[in-house]
Amino acid sequence: MDWLTPSQVAVASALIALGALTVSLVTLWKTHFARFNPLCTVGGLGLRVFPIRSEKDRWYIPSFDVQLSVTNNAASPGVVQGLRLALHYPSLPIPNNREFIYARFEVDPLKFKRADRNRFAWLDEVKIGDWAAFHVLPRQAVSKHFLFEARWDDPVVQDDVDCTLELQIAATGHWISVASWKLSFGQRLWSTLLSGRKAVWSTAADPGGPGSETIPADLHKYTGTRGPVPDETFVMSPSYLDYPDSDKPTERALEDG
Repeated sequence: MDWLTPSQVAVASALIALGALTVSLVTLWKTHFARFNPLCTVGGLGLRVFPIRSEKDRWYIPSFDVQLSVTNNAASPGVVQGLRLALHYPSLPIPNNREFIYARFEVDPLKFKRADRNRFAWLDEVKIGDWAAFHVLPRQAVSKHFLFEARWDDPVVQDDVDCTLELQIAATGHWISVASWKLSFGQRLWSTLLSGRKAVWSTAADPGGPGSETIPADLHKYTGTRGPVPDETFVMSPSYLDYPDSDKPTERALEDG
């Protein structure tokens, strides 16, 4: 640095020292103070629909399932306190309409592959427990498989549905988008679902407590039709699975949605 003046050498040295300090502070922050910022890997989105009848009432339980892996690259532990699916119906003349379907059960991913139409026995076998918030320790990943369920009093028949998986972090309370899908709930799909089969959508890249919630509250008045969806008449007081081709309904009490 013979070509630099003493003052320029002093400035250069100060800048180098400042850069080194900045790097040290960033490293210290990442290794000791960085907040939980989840990195998520999401599998495909599955959907089964269980038709239920109790006396004269009939409704449907949409049962979405998603496998999720959450990685914590931060220095401090994090808590995932909420998971939900946000459904948007772009064809409706209702701006910003949303339906939120929350994670309800955690299931065993190996046993879940043996799903069948008998919801009651199958759920007893595959369920690990009800939804609960979970911790992700620093530099670790947690993988889980969840069911997101609601109650639909009428079929939601929509050709275009935007579905987003959202995760809530306990530290901020904010919901963040981690995956999205383009769905279609047409008449043909409904006939397939009501036969007991399952629909699966692959994950699309996204740049970016039990029960369900709709915005506005009467959203389902506009999402579907009361016919023609395959139907039969069953006269029975208990709630039971109501597949169109059932010879004999399976009796068992069932909570609503």
